[in-house]
Amino acid sequence: MEGGEQPAEMAYDWHRYDKALLTEALDNGRPVFIDYTAAWCITCQVNKKLVLDTPSVQALFKKNNVLLIRADWTRYNPEITQALQNLGRNSVPVYAWYPAGEKKPELLPPLLQESLIAALFSKHLTVNSEDG
Repeated sequence: MEGGEQPAEMAYDWHRYDKALLTEALDNGRPVFIDYTAAWCITCQVNKKLVLDTPSVQALFKKNNVLLIRADWTRYNPEITQALQNLGRNSVPVYAWYPAGEKKPELLPPLLQESLIAALFSKHLTVNSEDG
């Protein structure tokens, strides 16, 4: 990127929806968060600004090595339409959380809060600590 180092508040990397990338991450046990979104979706944009792209939530994602995927449905991409249908959904926003080692997602509510995202990691860490 031009201009030298990125400031600390820059967003952790979001990737475009790619089924192969998702499959690879899940096969390797990596946690994945998918933001099914669209430019015309007001709720999606509010959640991005107030929750998903905030420095504190981005830091949580980065600390936990979460693969972030933005599935942009602005132009009704058929691959994303199919992915939504596979989740039993036909509109956005949809937030799919795959904890580390899980291949089935937990679907989050359409209105996000930072505490909800933080709880995903607390719950996951609690479960893991009981295993060992």
